[in-house]
Amino acid sequence: MKHRISVCNIKTGGHMITCDIAIVGGGIIGCTIARELSRYSARTIVIEAANDIACGTTKANGGLIHSGYDP
Repeated sequence: MKHRISVCNIKTGGHMITCDIAIVGGGIIGCTIARELSRYSARTIVIEAANDIACGTTKANGGLIHSGYDP
């Protein structure tokens, strides 16, 4: 059985964009979800507040793993 995702309509500057899935946030998680969904036929859009993707916390992440020990 094929499941249908609710269609969302987003109005941007007079243009209506119709999509199946709207992902809010273009950080590492939002972009990863969008990439995975690109394998399917769902019309997906990523909504980001900044001018480019990965400009928030994802950009500032140093990639360090902390052991929890802090003398």
